[in-house]
Amino acid sequence: MLFRPFIFKNGATPKDKFFLVLGKDIQGGLLLASLPTSKDHVPSDVEVKHGCLDIAERFVNVFVFISGEEILNTINGGRFSFSKNTFIYGSNLDIYNAAQFELQERLSQTSIELIGTLDSTVFTMPQNGLDVRKLTVKAEDEKLHRLLLSWRAGIRDATARRQTALVTDTDRPGYPEKYAKELIKQTGDKFLVPETK
Repeated sequence: MLFRPFIFKNGATPKDKFFLVLGKDIQGGLLLASLPTSKDHVPSDVEVKHGCLDIAERFVNVFVFISGEEILNTINGGRFSFSKNTFIYGSNLDIYNAAQFELQERLSQTSIELIGTLDSTVFTMPQNGLDVRKLTVKAEDEKLHRLLLSWRAGIRDATARRQTALVTDTDRPGYPEKYAKELIKQTGDKFLVPETK
């Protein structure tokens, strides 16, 4: 897909971006996806070639599409390739809610163009049952298989960290005093907690 523009979760300035769906949960409307980038963060002494680069000891975990290499059939029957070397970094894999994109398009915040479907020889993943704990991968390349498994582990770990943060986050400062007084003034006794004897 091509978003014009893509609205980033972190509030960064929207810009036109390709969006590569790697898996989806049809019932939950969730997409496992990546925003491919032309930014090359591969160490300079490592050859950049099509496929998976997985060098655990150097924290390199990326899938590379070489410029000009045809990777998918477009919806109008043509072929597609990126004009620059393009990278999918394992650390950039994320889960997106498809309903949010539909809303953004209805509100004219973005336009979404379906470009086509990746060739099955690039890599394949299940098209349903996106459960981070049970995600399975079909891959012809063992390195790609490890890459996708590490993505799964990364998502699982990030999810666990978020859940832990939600449970342990008890340091809440409350409302600023001026705002709290105004809120009390406007709501009267609506939120009054009775005194205990």
